[in-house]
Amino acid sequence: MIAFDIDGCVNGIKEDIIRFGKKFFSGIPVVFNEGGYYLREIFQNAPEPTYEAFWQKYGYAIYTAPPLPDVRETIDYLKEHDMDACYITARDKQRTFHDMTLAQITKVWTTSYGIALPVYYCKDKGNAVRSLGVTVMVEDKPDTILKLQKMTDVLIFRHPYNAYIEGTFVTDWSEIMERLMYFQKK
Repeated sequence: MIAFDIDGCVNGIKEDIIRFGKKFFSGIPVVFNEGGYYLREIFQNAPEPTYEAFWQKYGYAIYTAPPLPDVRETIDYLKEHDMDACYITARDKQRTFHDMTLAQITKVWTTSYGIALPVYYCKDKGNAVRSLGVTVMVEDKPDTILKLQKMTDVLIFRHPYNAYIEGTFVTDWSEIMERLMYFQKK
């Protein structure tokens, strides 16, 4: 089984948070930290209610933005070669934007872009990786990468916030496809 994290790997959520955040937080005295992982780490010290206001204004647009280039081709390749694949995400599937849960938004999003795979929502990706028998995981979050590297092969989707980790990095989905073909031959 091959598994992909969604946010930061299938989509450019970090870039979208920064793009929308620069507009939203302008005029609010925040500390901008491009190396942060979460919204509160990227735009630090804002009044607490502004973070939720940001998500309510831009969350739907961020979670429905087009996937990164070559995602669909890679998913199509996996399906054509009968390779089991899924998404494992820590997204809060009950969170709502525009009267839809994030689980509903994710399903519509993956279907509309032709990148549908089973989606497993969890707080602990290690448990999901173990129970699903994942042999390769594509992940970007530093602490999750370090945990998963003890369990399975991890392809690290390169971002400034994870550059210090040792392992196998990929910078785009064409590299992911190359690596998956390599693992398939192993």
